[in-house]
Amino acid sequence: MISKFRFSNIANWLCTLLFLEAIPFSAFAATIRVPKDQSTIQAAIDVAATGDTVLVADGTYAGDGNTNIDFRGKTIIVQSENGPENCVVDLEGSLVNGFVFESEETQDSLLTGFSVINGSCGIFVRNSSPTISHCIISRNSSGGISFRDSASSTISDCTISENIGIGIYCSSSSTTIVSCTIRDNLTTNRGAGIYFDDCIAPTVTNCLIIDNTAYQYAGGIWSRSSAPTITNCTISGNVASSYCGVDLGGLAVIKNTIIYGNDPDTSYFGSGITITYSDIAGYSGEGTGNINVNPLFVGSGDYRLLAGSPCINTGTASGSPDTDIDGNSRPQGSGYDMGAYEYMGSGHIEPTANAGVDQAVFNAVNLDGSHSTDPDGSISSYVWNLKYRGSSSYDRTAAGVKATLSSLEPGFYDVTLTVTDNQGLSNTDTMLLSAMGINCDFNGDGDVDGSDLQIFSTKYGK
Repeated sequence: MISKFRFSNIANWLCTLLFLEAIPFSAFAATIRVPKDQSTIQAAIDVAATGDTVLVADGTYAGDGNTNIDFRGKTIIVQSENGPENCVVDLEGSLVNGFVFESEETQDSLLTGFSVINGSCGIFVRNSSPTISHCIISRNSSGGISFRDSASSTISDCTISENIGIGIYCSSSSTTIVSCTIRDNLTTNRGAGIYFDDCIAPTVTNCLIIDNTAYQYAGGIWSRSSAPTITNCTISGNVASSYCGVDLGGLAVIKNTIIYGNDPDTSYFGSGITITYSDIAGYSGEGTGNINVNPLFVGSGDYRLLAGSPCINTGTASGSPDTDIDGNSRPQGSGYDMGAYEYMGSGHIEPTANAGVDQAVFNAVNLDGSHSTDPDGSISSYVWNLKYRGSSSYDRTAAGVKATLSSLEPGFYDVTLTVTDNQGLSNTDTMLLSAMGINCDFNGDGDVDGSDLQIFSTKYGK
């Protein structure tokens, strides 16, 4: 041991300094727990030192100390214990931001695992370069995430959804966006999904940009003064007045990307665009490996590829990510796929049952399951089960895509439709049936309508 040596005090002091320098700084980092050690997230950040971790327990955090949460220029980690579904920063409809980064010193900070909802802007970044990962930014009134004058920020594995305003806004920034879902955002301007404003070579990789609405241009991505690189993204279901998929002027590179199924299904590309190995609606310009055909999505909000999709195995390996948005390795087949999802083989997809809307009838009902679907095959059987809310002796069954049942006992039935497809997979859907019997004019006004049903429900409902 050192104490066995007869060094002078000065020698001991010098040896101690050398020893401390040899130990990684992280060895001295502390973990500050919320609410165990500090009652709010801001209070924990305020006492944190460089390299520390603020660890936030499950729960909903609101009020003073949990709004406009400022990193104070500190290089620290702020993370939840169990992910964004379990740790929510609720701004409660106030005109405040969620998390704030506004210092050049905040270069290597990490924010991970939070839901940020019901505020002004979910996350605001200026003159900083944090990494933001595994967060849900939703239902904010002035957009999801705003990057301004940021050197090299990264956002990964996040969902930015249902915000009023632009999903991700980047101004004078070099932002990297990886494996994010950007959906259902609404702006009165342009670029509802992503807006690049005079940015420095931003990149968008493995992202799903879907179902966003811009009242002007570009429901998906707007960029007229930047040079984005867009790789293995799926941009679909977006709505705008024109150029709905993307509106890209200047320089841009698009590769292994699907821009299809927007409304209107058009995009704008400037003269400096390079497009290769992509499926783009209406595109007939130059570029190796490009197609303009239906990509065959699974459907019903699922943008994965069906078997037989022209986007399977038709991408390029050059510059492509090693995994898809779900973390599945690429490629799965003989080549890389276009879009955010890699096709995972010939696994069969369940059918979707649709029993129709709830009904109020006399003593007979017409059942219709024709709106049921099977995305990769056909439905081979339809089975109806009517369970009476009362005696099981009044239960009924039927078969077929359409069926008529009469002489129903007055009362309420839970009607379940089970559909089975040609691969033997099944799915169900349920609707409520109110049978009022032959004499149903309970209020005596000569008509059988909603007012009679209300009286009937009070009399017979169980």
